Amino acid sequence: MVKECKTCDKPLAATTKGDYCLKHINGSPEKRAKLSAALKRAHMCDPQLRVKARERQLKRVKLPEVKAAMAESCKRRRLWELGNAARTPEINKRHGKTWSERYGYASWCPPELIETAKWLRKMQRLSLGEVKVMIAEQHERDMARFRKGLDQ
Repeated sequence: MVKECKTCDKPLAATTKGDYCLKHINGSPEKRAKLSAALKRAHMCDPQLRVKARERQLKRVKLPEVKAAMAESCKRRRLWELGNAARTPEINKRHGKTWSERYGYASWCPPELIETAKWLRKMQRLSLGEVKVMIAEQHERDMARFRKGLDQ
């Protein structure tokens, strides 16, 4: 009986000890597990090896063809859907404010005046300090008018 490769059903030579042809030998689950364990041990024993491997990988991912391949892989596998599906209201609450709420206009500007602040910055070309002062003054006037309406 002739042995065949477990991956491609190619007949193996009688002298072949394993279950895979040369093309698929490193793709076998047993071989991958063995290589993975060996690399893990090597990285644990030699930190310099880990640093070199990381540098090599960082160089590799900066290549345009690798970037394109990674982007295509993400699009093909629709990874964003997995991420969106994993988001629950609890996670959103734990993450707290959005970037704009932490650092943007929403961090210092009342919500009803954000459009005004953006208009002052972009169209009137005022500095951020000037805009903050003007928005603070406008907000105080609005709040005074609001309080006055409550008193009546």
